[in-house]
Amino acid sequence: MLFNKKTVLYLFTALFLFSILEAQVSVPKSTKWVIKKTEWSIADEKLFQEFVRGIGEAKKAGKCSTTFGCLTNKDANKLFYYKNPKKFTSIGVDCGRLPHILRAYFAWMNDLPFAYSSELRKAYANDPSKDIRYTANGNTITSMGFAKTGDDAMTVFARALGQNTARFRIHPENDFSEFYSPEISLQGIRPGTIVYDPSGHVLVVYKIEAGVIRMIDAHPDNSLSAPTYDTKFGRSRPAAGAGFKNWRPIKLVGATYDEASGGYVGGSVVTVPNRNISDFGLEQYYGTTTNLSDPQKDSKWKNGKFIIEERQLDYYDYVSAKLGGGNVMPVSRFQNMMLDLCSDLSYRAESVDAAFSHQINQKEHPSRLPQNIYGTDGEWESYSTPSRDARFRTGILYVRDSVKQFIEKFRARDEKIRYTGNDLVGDLLNVYNQVANDIQSCSINYRNSNNENVVLTLDQVIERAFRLSFDPYHCIELRWGAEGQELASCSDGAEKMDWYDAEQNLRNTLTRDYQNFNMNKTVDELATSQLGQENAPEISIKKMLEEI
Repeated sequence: MLFNKKTVLYLFTALFLFSILEAQVSVPKSTKWVIKKTEWSIADEKLFQEFVRGIGEAKKAGKCSTTFGCLTNKDANKLFYYKNPKKFTSIGVDCGRLPHILRAYFAWMNDLPFAYSSELRKAYANDPSKDIRYTANGNTITSMGFAKTGDDAMTVFARALGQNTARFRIHPENDFSEFYSPEISLQGIRPGTIVYDPSGHVLVVYKIEAGVIRMIDAHPDNSLSAPTYDTKFGRSRPAAGAGFKNWRPIKLVGATYDEASGGYVGGSVVTVPNRNISDFGLEQYYGTTTNLSDPQKDSKWKNGKFIIEERQLDYYDYVSAKLGGGNVMPVSRFQNMMLDLCSDLSYRAESVDAAFSHQINQKEHPSRLPQNIYGTDGEWESYSTPSRDARFRTGILYVRDSVKQFIEKFRARDEKIRYTGNDLVGDLLNVYNQVANDIQSCSINYRNSNNENVVLTLDQVIERAFRLSFDPYHCIELRWGAEGQELASCSDGAEKMDWYDAEQNLRNTLTRDYQNFNMNKTVDELATSQLGQENAPEISIKKMLEEI
């Protein structure tokens, strides 16, 4: 092919300009924070949503497995990966720190203001709770910190991550907080929205599709998982602040632009009050029929009703319907729910593997349990799985109950159930068997104490869900609920086996009790205590379908 001189000139010019652009784009960002805008714009918030969505989708696709790994992965962090400086070093992030590192990192990369709670206290001094993370009547932020032009970004991150999940436990009508309560809509619930479970767990929404809320979740071992929102994320009294939260708009006021630094210096950050936030809403706490001017509404929150088109719905169904999940195709919806359980299974496997990679099972069992097995510190916090296991079992129960409702609504000719086949129950059972017994994509492998490979399908794990040990000091066989011949290779002695037996009532429990600080029992005390429940509830999905 021949090129004339004009074409050649255009090509060289284009290549020259591209090389300049590439050089500019690949320049790492300074670790110094520079604030070039005094508040976030709508465009900034939209870009933040895109940023969070990218992190979540990359995690779901298996392209990264930790928060820091995602931020430094070009497929996960397409927007800012190329800007990461060499001094952007590894960051330890668990669930309570995940929202703050995502928001702070984005603000740093885009020269925006960022504020965070720096001090807080119990909302009521006489609150009986021993741990501020689980106060019965919530907390109050007493001081806010904020990034300033010239600050080192790594230092800001460290300060912002210094608080725990207590800062999410704020009454939704409190204006002086990092977050606000959004209305239940696709405008209010979006990528970057935070979900706070009153048991002290925090997640970040990264995607909403057909009424299903997909989230990213960080764990004490720094790993990420990608669960979906359902009944395992509980509701509670408004003072506990449970539910959906968005970052509260902030403004840098009283600052002046400094030519030398290229940013705004001085001034202070103020929070925008609820009344000035367009998508602020309280329906998640009080329902759609409560008189919000009623001074007694907090004591009546459980009476709130959720109405759509003159139909009263369960809260979780209401959220799904408001977010686009009005019509349900039960077979495909069930398949997606089963695939989510497959993901939950793999996340549990990662957590269990972390304990064994650190040889926690080789250590002697402590003489007592922590004061609260669901919220503590040290090895137990990092490597035990009582909360994760309870959520896994609750997730199984949610799928079971949801599918049962699909069948009941279809038989009642509910117009929102869209199914055109001839055997709904049979089709659902086929989906269960196909997904739950798929060895290639829905199973786990573990090496037993004899270093032999053991394969468990999701179906097998569901059937032994209440035998799965959450105790990191147990052998791998007990961690996966083995019995009979499968358990024969376990080398745990009599004392650890006694612990396993004594913990059965705790394994039978679906709810996580973060208020009870009387769990520091010896094995003998635990065996005769009233903790947990004696009998495990029925959660088998397959059994329910076969019985129907």
